[in-house]
Amino acid sequence: MEAASKSNTCSKHSNSPLDLDVNRVAGMDLGVDNLATCATPDHGYLVGRRRLKSINQYYNKRLAYLKSRLDKDGDALKTSRRIQTLSDKRSWRIHDYMLKAARTIINLCIRENTATLIVGSNMG
Repeated sequence: MEAASKSNTCSKHSNSPLDLDVNRVAGMDLGVDNLATCATPDHGYLVGRRRLKSINQYYNKRLAYLKSRLDKDGDALKTSRRIQTLSDKRSWRIHDYMLKAARTIINLCIRENTATLIVGSNMG
């Protein structure tokens, strides 16, 4: 018997280059109050940091609890499997959020037909 062949096709994405206007420019500023502020000639967009704050707040709360449990046991351990798992999950969640934020900004530029994205801050 022959093994069934698998086909990895994706109809959502095409390999053809996008026809974007190279004269349209979008600016993006990384900030403290918002993760990113993106402005195109027609619209502005904010990428909030509330989700990141929520992830970190939960991480800090749970880490404090787990470390207090380590201290009560009298062990000289600084970490445990639960703390390592908690740290890994936090890293995965932050990584996932950053990828989604980047994809959102890229989709905004494509929707606005903008080919150039400038990231930075004004030196004043």
